[in-house]
Amino acid sequence: MIGLSYLEFSHLFSRKKGIFALLSVIMEKIVSFLVVGLGGAVGSMLRYGVTLLGMTLHISGNITTFTVNILGSFLIGVLSGCSRDSLQLLLTVGLCGGFTTFSTFSMQNVRMIQDGKIGMAAVYAVSTVLVCIAMAWLGYRTANRFLC
Repeated sequence: MIGLSYLEFSHLFSRKKGIFALLSVIMEKIVSFLVVGLGGAVGSMLRYGVTLLGMTLHISGNITTFTVNILGSFLIGVLSGCSRDSLQLLLTVGLCGGFTTFSTFSMQNVRMIQDGKIGMAAVYAVSTVLVCIAMAWLGYRTANRFLC
């Protein structure tokens, strides 16, 4: 079953409620999938909006991606420090997952390497990873200290 171990599955059938308990757990998992999908859709639309804004302001795609990943890393840190329920699924896995752009970042590095800009690709890759980890940590610490 969706996200159930054998013990959890067999325990559900040993209860008086039986099949109803199993259906309840399955429905809870389905709702979680839908919540993540909704958050992902919103995050993806926000990401696209930032891309359009960057193009309008004539900002490099690499700078836009870097900015989105920094903001998303900080946001996921804050949200992970505060929320512990389905709202966390919506906002962290869904929204932040749809908003941040590791695949775009990866392809931008591939293009820089193909263009012979190996040094620039290395600096971009290392700085993105380090800054994003630092921002996630900062967001988490901020949430724990000031928000939650």
